[in-house]
Parts: sequence; C-alpha cells; structure tokens
Amino acid sequence: MKTTQQEHRLGVSKNTLVTRNLKIKPSKSKRIEEALSDIDRLYGMDKVVYNEKNRNIVSAPPTPPVAA
Repeated sequence: MKTTQQEHRLGVSKNTLVTRNLKIKPSKSKRIEEALSDIDRLYGMDKVVYNEKNRNIVSAPPTPPVAA
C-alpha cells in the first residue's frame, strides 16, 4: 500500500499552509544565516530557505511526499 501522507511541523497543516516571500537588503552572510535560524524557529513555520539570486527569504511548503 502506498502512502502520500505529508508530514508538517507543529502548528502547520495543509489547510493553513501558505508561502511568504521576504525581500532583504544586501547583508553579510552571517546575518542572513541568523535571520533564517530565527525565522525557522517560529511556531507554524514548515520550511525556510534563502534565495541568494533574488535576495529573498521564503517560508515555503516542504518538498512533496515520497510514496512508500
């Protein structure tokens, strides 16, 4: 039997999942990493990534589930 159930972090469900894009000013990589870490620890965040090309932080849905 294949399963497609998606697991989310605490406070996130498929009904409340949204994507946010935060544009940031150029900064030192250490400050960006600290910001990512702080945002990632917030309740309700499923995944946070930094897109260096566009200089934005994205809180996004996790990768699609893998069929077992």
